Amino acid sequence: MIASLEYGRCFPLLIRIFIIFMLCLSCIFMPLIIIFAVPQSEIIFVILADVILFAISLWLSLATYKIVGLYRRCLKDGVVLTAQSEVTDRSDETWWLRSKAVRIKVTFYLDGVKCVRRSGQKGYKQIFDGSKKAGYDNVYWRYSGREITILYSKKYDHVFILKD
Repeated sequence: MIASLEYGRCFPLLIRIFIIFMLCLSCIFMPLIIIFAVPQSEIIFVILADVILFAISLWLSLATYKIVGLYRRCLKDGVVLTAQSEVTDRSDETWWLRSKAVRIKVTFYLDGVKCVRRSGQKGYKQIFDGSKKAGYDNVYWRYSGREITILYSKKYDHVFILKD
């Protein structure tokens, strides 16, 4: 699995293990470092760094757990299909390495019926100034404008792009 049309890029197993390692580091080892190795004058900065590390690690692990859990549920009733993908929009802004961020449309046939799905979350509301646009990801760039292999779950109405 490379990406979900709804959530974007999926983290590989090594990155998920690293995220869990960072979560354990912030929960177990950082308090020990704070107690035994940090001078009293710098303790507030170390505690603040630990809280930030914990929050980021927890957010990434929960987001990854949600996508992987959905993928496992979709495997039960999912169908591997060949689909045609095309770019529907390009992002003009450069937001944290998203210089080639695109939004794609995937067209496939299921039981003789033409199905079209677009990248992006259903019911997405833009937050702040909308700089991170829904459905835009640079991983879609490599899989646009050609035939791709997808996993489609009819029960969850979800499309995953599979590795070629």
